[in-house]
Amino acid sequence: MFSIKKSILLIVFILFAILAVNCNIFASEFPNKPITLIVSHPAGGIGYIACHLFADVAKKYLDEKIIVITKEGGASAVALSYFDSTPKDGYTVLEAPSGLFTSQPHTTEYDFTIEDYEYIAGMIDIPIVVIVRSESPFKSLKDITEVAKEQPGGLICATTGSGGIPHLGMIHIAALSDNLENIIVVPTGGSALAVQQCLGGHVDFAVVHPSDILQHVEAGTIRPLAVLSEKRLEILPDVPTAVEEGFDDVVHSGWLFLLAHKDAPEEHLDKLKEVSKKVLHDEEFLEKAEKAGMTVNYRSPEENKKELERLYILYGELVKMIVVK
Repeated sequence: MFSIKKSILLIVFILFAILAVNCNIFASEFPNKPITLIVSHPAGGIGYIACHLFADVAKKYLDEKIIVITKEGGASAVALSYFDSTPKDGYTVLEAPSGLFTSQPHTTEYDFTIEDYEYIAGMIDIPIVVIVRSESPFKSLKDITEVAKEQPGGLICATTGSGGIPHLGMIHIAALSDNLENIIVVPTGGSALAVQQCLGGHVDFAVVHPSDILQHVEAGTIRPLAVLSEKRLEILPDVPTAVEEGFDDVVHSGWLFLLAHKDAPEEHLDKLKEVSKKVLHDEEFLEKAEKAGMTVNYRSPEENKKELERLYILYGELVKMIVVK
């Protein structure tokens, strides 16, 4: 009898031990604590809004919440530096702009490379559009490049910032049309400022972001001529791409993406990639993003890295072509 009781107790002990082990396994599943998402852009900006929306929709796919914090400054370099200081456990993710890895390294000395990080997903495209005032005689991008060759002193173009993607996109067009000496690109410090320069007649045309011109397009004071995206934009469906206008390979669009530490546990990275893909294809996310004026474009980790590498090489060549006057 005693032996049977001992056997029963032993079985019960084993069962409890197995249960405890299983509970411990479940408790250690990723994530078992909140994930921190670092925003590299100012509060209220497109990156800030996109990340908060991402965190909100991600609740459907994660048992833990995503905490969004902002670390702005240094053209996103401040956020990257802070991210680098965090534990490499997969519990910290950074929202970063493509320019941080493609254009900025050619004008600013950095100690990181594309290979240093693990890419989770491309999120939001930041398109680029060439615009003129409604009174301008230019009706197409071709008009600009043809007149620039003939007009004494060339034409003046306003862009967002020196060495930025809009600037380099215009340099690409100037190079292809043999206009490097004829199109004078003037960085203004921001897309909205470049739009104002164009509206005020201080420049002949501008290369800016669509979000800064929509109200002016509706008011009839700005005419968009071409977008530098791979395809036409839903918010400007009648505006052709530069490729459609005959400028082959002129595809320049910044984008925001998520990255993680390369040395984080593989299963944690896989989970982040899986959830990110679900969120960026979620109907709620897509609808709210569209209402906020965002262009959602999911890029897989492989696609994200490949495009960063392509543009890094291209922008290295284009930076060398910038003519200082």
